[in-house]
Amino acid sequence: MELSNGESAQLALTSLGYPIYLNFIIGIAKVLGAIAILQNKYKTVKEWAYAGFSIDFIGAWLSIIFSGGSIIQSFFMIPFLVILAVSYTFWKKREKKN
Repeated sequence: MELSNGESAQLALTSLGYPIYLNFIIGIAKVLGAIAILQNKYKTVKEWAYAGFSIDFIGAWLSIIFSGGSIIQSFFMIPFLVILAVSYTFWKKREKKN
């Protein structure tokens, strides 16, 4: 969504009080983070990617709340955090087996 920089992405950022160019920065970071999570060679890079996604999702959740959005609006971030936590947990369990 961020890299497309469509009207809805721009509206989402401006409604939160952020500059539009942040879409490009976040979009590039998410692509690099996804690549880091999918690779298995550099474990520290993978850990940092998980941390980065956690910070991004929690930051988005708090931004919605602090900008005057309702708690219900902010709930759309919960599935992403759950998926991230499950993915991280399974990766760590697999790492212990190896």
